[in-house]
Amino acid sequence: EAFAAKSQLVGNPVRDRVRAVAGRPYPAIGTEQPLNLLVFGGSQGARSINLAAIAAFAECDGREFQVIHLAGRRDHEELERRLAAAPYADRYVLLAYEPNLGDVLAASDLVVGRSGGSIFEVTISDGRGILTLTFFNQAWREKELRPGVRGIFAGKVGEYRGTRQLAHPDYELFETG
Repeated sequence: EAFAAKSQLVGNPVRDRVRAVAGRPYPAIGTEQPLNLLVFGGSQGARSINLAAIAAFAECDGREFQVIHLAGRRDHEELERRLAAAPYADRYVLLAYEPNLGDVLAASDLVVGRSGGSIFEVTISDGRGILTLTFFNQAWREKELRPGVRGIFAGKVGEYRGTRQLAHPDYELFETG
């Protein structure tokens, strides 16, 4: 119970540069500016999104908006060749990587990207030390592992970025009462 007062629920980390542009207003619809579509699939790129974006937005007619495509490094060369041969490559910017993602997000009217996985982390303590429990693609555990809940947790202790953690631990929660 004493630990519950010191705990903090956190979500996926958001970089400060991205958070800084969150308050920028959206551009008005119907202005002379064309709409901007951002396509990205993470730092490694998502092959299915990369190929579909080139096919839909550079190889087919009828697009009335600009595309900024962050493809990742893996597929970039192949996509560059396809874009160079594409009949509708105008207003299509293909990049392997963009260090100023916050600015690109702020300039975009719509974003298409892979959903990615979620990470749910819980910090626990026995009163002597702190340990992080990490669950990938298991956000539903948030309903069980709330501040103040007590239990026993088991698994191989590892370290990530200087913090001890259990990834996907087994656990049993104690009855409240």
